[in-house]
Amino acid sequence: MKSDARRAVSAFGLILGIACLGRAEEPKKPEFQSLGELNAHYEKEAGKLEAARIESLARLAATVKGDEAEAAYRSLFDLAVALGRYPAAEASARAYLERDGGEPESYALAASIDLLARAGRGEYDQCQADLEAFLKRRASTDDKAHLLPAPLVTAVSEAYLQTLIKAGRYENARKVCELALATRPDPAVKAYFEDRLGLFSMLGKPAPEIQGTDLDGKPVRLSDLKGKVVLIDFWATWCPPCVSAFPALQALAKHHKGDGFVILGVNLDHQAQAADGAAEKVEPTVRRFLLDHRAGWPNLTGRGADDAAKAYSVEQIPASFLVARDGTIVDVDLQGEALDKAVARAVGKPASK
Repeated sequence: MKSDARRAVSAFGLILGIACLGRAEEPKKPEFQSLGELNAHYEKEAGKLEAARIESLARLAATVKGDEAEAAYRSLFDLAVALGRYPAAEASARAYLERDGGEPESYALAASIDLLARAGRGEYDQCQADLEAFLKRRASTDDKAHLLPAPLVTAVSEAYLQTLIKAGRYENARKVCELALATRPDPAVKAYFEDRLGLFSMLGKPAPEIQGTDLDGKPVRLSDLKGKVVLIDFWATWCPPCVSAFPALQALAKHHKGDGFVILGVNLDHQAQAADGAAEKVEPTVRRFLLDHRAGWPNLTGRGADDAAKAYSVEQIPASFLVARDGTIVDVDLQGEALDKAVARAVGKPASK
């Protein structure tokens, strides 16, 4: 009995010792003095985990074979694109592009990662060469096994186009459109990039007149706004990117109130309706949307909006044009921080923080 008791005491002591050791080795939890400090800390830690996961996926993709490798590459590319960590997946993307076969979607993702990583370093000439090689190999080939579907070709080129637009590299953007038109005769691709070229061709030219009525029947004319910086925004309530841009537009209008900056909305909700009187049918929806989003700027609807879309060759939305005080178009299709900076330059005031 004594022996059993000693063993029990000994076991208890061992367990207690392990428990104490575990507590002693626990990392000290950080103490925070503010919510901002706490969020910054955990965002940094999350960034480290994301980087480690991308690195591990890259090693796995390079090690395994067959379907497992394909799955690892796709997970890597999806994660890198979602997080905007293009350089971290760049080497893997190029390795994938050099492979024979592969899934079309993964190939398109790899091409986008390669282009966006290079563009982030300002290597625009190399980007052009890489895009040309991509289009020749996967967009204009007669080998159906390597031919990518038109939507994927468009997606890769458009992802790079958006980066160029954000950087104000409009001449490079024109070259991308011309290259896509020259290497892919597909009607859908041709129509898409012809529209994009039309958009860029308006830069530096006088903004075409816009006139019509707003939701309250009041006359609206672009020429009445001469001497001000005007952001012309083509949008619709059924367009998710248009809707998501409204908080930023509201903040922009508030920040530059009194700076001679105005937003002129051109609503195209009615174009989703084929019947006569479509504009009147959608007006309640548009009115409610503008009230809910506290959009205090004028918005054209109906015939005036249709005429404006034709004058500006708008075939896809969202579409926007920044008009300088002298009435010339200085930027197109900018969003987020790039738009904020462009408006600040045009009005001659600091951008919002």
